[in-house]
Amino acid sequence: MISSILLMGIKHTGKTFLGKKLAETMNRQFYDLDDIIVSIYRKRVPEAADATCRTIYSNHGKEYFQALEAAGAARLKNSIRKNPAVIA
Repeated sequence: MISSILLMGIKHTGKTFLGKKLAETMNRQFYDLDDIIVSIYRKRVPEAADATCRTIYSNHGKEYFQALEAAGAARLKNSIRKNPAVIA
């Protein structure tokens, strides 16, 4: 069974850069959880078109942000089960 690869670590350490390169090398789909979090937030708050993970966290706090992270991970769950991917 081929598994997905999840890159975790401290912010601004190159997870997205490395993830894209790794996905390209392995011929896998790449998902950036930060992009998914922002997408979910923008659907909930349409007037927040310029939102970033940083602004979401600072405006709403850790618990709210973690709930968005969980929603993003749940969204990925079915996709990566069928097609292993690289996630940052």
